[in-house]
Amino acid sequence: MMIGRGRLFLLAVVLALLAAGVRPASAQNLLVNPGFTGSASGWALQNGATFDSGVDIANSATSGSARLAVTILGINNTDAIASQCVTPVTAARR
Repeated sequence: MMIGRGRLFLLAVVLALLAAGVRPASAQNLLVNPGFTGSASGWALQNGATFDSGVDIANSATSGSARLAVTILGINNTDAIASQCVTPVTAARR
């Protein structure tokens, strides 16, 4: 099977970039305690939101979950909230 010049050039470019160590951008987790590890530390729990160490999506003994329960009793109900402020970051220049 013959490879055309265009495909051969593209393959050469891809191999050159791989050899140069070019990697895709990686993300940084900006949340404090994103997995509720042992507590709700770093999170502001409001209007009935609570930490529950007995419920964990990954069945991990070291983390838990936030329980956001809303009881509807009347017209002026509030939403349970788990929140935290996140400091924005800027990309590093090379």
